[in-house]
Amino acid sequence: MRNRGSDNLSLSTRHHGAEKTPERGVHRAEVSLMVTKDSGFRAEAGITNGGLISIAALVSSILLSTAVLVHVAVGAQRRKR
Repeated sequence: MRNRGSDNLSLSTRHHGAEKTPERGVHRAEVSLMVTKDSGFRAEAGITNGGLISIAALVSSILLSTAVLVHVAVGAQRRKR
């Protein structure tokens, strides 16, 4: 996929998530962002199914703990009034 929004900015992505590398079972993705003709950003990522599950568990625990902290803070503020 190639998207060119202006003359100075271009974005190129390539996603291999549906295809697994047969020897390792790794999902791969790649993104490239050019800001000007000479400067930009390129990133590649590879992750296994177990890694995806680990990340999902970590994000879920962060969101849950944040919700608990907000609930406690709002409750403490209501008690002060």
